[in-house]
Amino acid sequence: MKGLFAVLAAAAALGTARALPSGWTDWQSSGPTALTSNTWSVASNSAYGYTGNADFAFRVTYVLDEDATLQTGQAWAALLVMDFSETYYQFQTSAVGGDATVWTSGAGATTMQTPFSELLAANDNRISFGFDYDDSASTLEYYVNDVLVDTQNGVDINAWVTFKAGVSDGNRPLDRIFPTDGSVSYETAFSTTRSIPEPTALALLALGVAAAALRRRG
Repeated sequence: MKGLFAVLAAAAALGTARALPSGWTDWQSSGPTALTSNTWSVASNSAYGYTGNADFAFRVTYVLDEDATLQTGQAWAALLVMDFSETYYQFQTSAVGGDATVWTSGAGATTMQTPFSELLAANDNRISFGFDYDDSASTLEYYVNDVLVDTQNGVDINAWVTFKAGVSDGNRPLDRIFPTDGSVSYETAFSTTRSIPEPTALALLALGVAAAALRRRG
């Protein structure tokens, strides 16, 4: 009986771990690329061979040199946008310079209150934005520095998408927050392979092990 309890406890622990950000393997990375323009773009169908109806994760990481200075002009820079059939899921600033915070928008909006200066200081002068898409659950998760900040439900991505920054409705360029003199670089990464089994697979595994344990008892 103790063995059975141990099996069930392990299964429960695995189920809890699934609630944490999912791991990914087989990342397709690009960069670092010096930021010398107020916009960049990459189409997933040509760059990664993704055509929809599958899980994916996308990350962009901005890296600031020690002498880089965040801009102090107008607000509303589009930091990362996923354009799917002219529907935008995106990260945008809500202020300027080091005081800027991040908010996400798509089907709704969630504000992240931590200023850029704090996010950069806590992450070695780097800041990353990312999407994790679960096709079976139709959920799109937003991450800032690998911390979950929002989840959009009912998202059906059934074709290729474009990832871009600095453009959304045409007036949110990156140079409203980042300098474009080469003192900032960006790296992108894309994956369609999860390294953690889905909850259903974990449940079946736990049931199988538990059944084996009971048979041995019998």
